[in-house]
Amino acid sequence: TPLTGSDAILGVTFKCNDPRSSSEIVNGLLSAFQDFYGEMEQNTGQKMLDLVREANEVLAVQLADKQQKYDRFREKSPLIDREGNALNLHQERMLGIEAERAELELEVSALDVEIQAVETAFASGMDVNAIRIMLQQMSGVRGDTRDTNGVNHAIHNELLPKLIEYKSLEDRYGPDHPDVLAMRRQLDLLKSLDPRRTDTASASVSFEDFTRSELEAKLSARKALRQAKAKELVRLDQMFLKEQTAARSLIGFQVKYGELRSDLERTQRLFDSVLSRLDEVSLTKDHGGHKIQV
Repeated sequence: TPLTGSDAILGVTFKCNDPRSSSEIVNGLLSAFQDFYGEMEQNTGQKMLDLVREANEVLAVQLADKQQKYDRFREKSPLIDREGNALNLHQERMLGIEAERAELELEVSALDVEIQAVETAFASGMDVNAIRIMLQQMSGVRGDTRDTNGVNHAIHNELLPKLIEYKSLEDRYGPDHPDVLAMRRQLDLLKSLDPRRTDTASASVSFEDFTRSELEAKLSARKALRQAKAKELVRLDQMFLKEQTAARSLIGFQVKYGELRSDLERTQRLFDSVLSRLDEVSLTKDHGGHKIQV
């Protein structure tokens, strides 16, 4: 009568006039059954063990061969192996160049807007003070830039507040007042030290002319900066195309690398599975898969 799982009960009876003979016959039958079952199980276990061992040996050879091919390919491949991943350095450089190029394009675009706004302001006759404030606000967003013609900023920046003070004194006391004349001499001295002034000997003090000259110089600096960044963009474009060509030449290596690694990992998993099964079959064969209790 079968029970749950792999357990079963087998009832054996024999009837005759001799109780001793009945006992011997039943016990003999059970002994023969145990011998037969044990031998059958041993044979089956041995066959399974032989098959698993054979599979294990075949997979071990295949695994060693694939590992050797994989290692050989890695040695000759121009790719960089980082933690099991094949890196194409040219692709990595392309990403860096693209990021730098995108940032530079934004800077050039901002400079174009700024230059156009200032040129439009000059053309429309906007007050120079308003233009100066506009430039200051723009510089505050992107960071001010130095003039490209080597201006001495310490001298140049000192002139503007003195011009404002001079204009105020002149309006209050007139052009011939001693304080106005003294301030004018200070301005003439500072203007003579300004390397941008080529006509300092004959130039008259003019707040508006000085401010306009200052703003035009800053506008020229913006244009020079824009031109330099545009050249840098061209250089980055050339670098990107060069790296792109080199990266494409390594695509075949990347594909082959992926194929070899996937095949190796698949064989390794199969080998590990068979090895685990070999241990199980060996244990079952040595200790028996079933127990018989009379």
